[in-house]
Amino acid sequence: MKKILLSLSILILVGAGVFGVTQAFFSDTETSVGNTFSSGTMDFRIARPGDTEHKMFSVSNLKPGQTVTGYLAVVNDSTDEIDMKWKGWIPDFSNGVLDDVLEVKVTMRPGDYPDYDDFTNAGYTIAGHEFVIQDWTHIHNLANENTILAWNYECSNPGVEPQPFRVKWAGIYKIEVRMQETAGNGYQNQSFTGDINFYATQCEADLF
Repeated sequence: MKKILLSLSILILVGAGVFGVTQAFFSDTETSVGNTFSSGTMDFRIARPGDTEHKMFSVSNLKPGQTVTGYLAVVNDSTDEIDMKWKGWIPDFSNGVLDDVLEVKVTMRPGDYPDYDDFTNAGYTIAGHEFVIQDWTHIHNLANENTILAWNYECSNPGVEPQPFRVKWAGIYKIEVRMQETAGNGYQNQSFTGDINFYATQCEADLF
């Protein structure tokens, strides 16, 4: 009987030892190194006429009935998939009195623009199609809602109209300014200096 109990005790001890053993498996460790995040860049640019002030007009001796013409090109040079909407406005009509007799006409993608190849050869897509955005109107009327030019379409999927201003697009505008034929002697030796301010946002954001 003692032998049986002793044998049973040995079996119990052996069983306890089995449950206490830690089993070993092969393992390996790797590290994902140098994870980085880099933000894109939104770059709305006035591409012409190319001087540092982007001056479109410098006109002297303007006469009643005379028309002068300037071209404006805006481009989206942002990094991939940063589409935009933008707005241009004349901020101040107080710098002179000649603006009282100035009228403006604005045409998008005009057929007589001479430098389209400069843009297409550089990889740009010419935005839109030729049409008169604003026929002859008094320059003060362009201050309506503080806008002279705008690309303010809602964001949409590529290929669906209307579209935001896409990356590597170029928008070409012809801006004509004329002095009214009825301008009298009181406008001799007068001047007007005007700026066009631009503001662009990523297309998902509110413009103002």
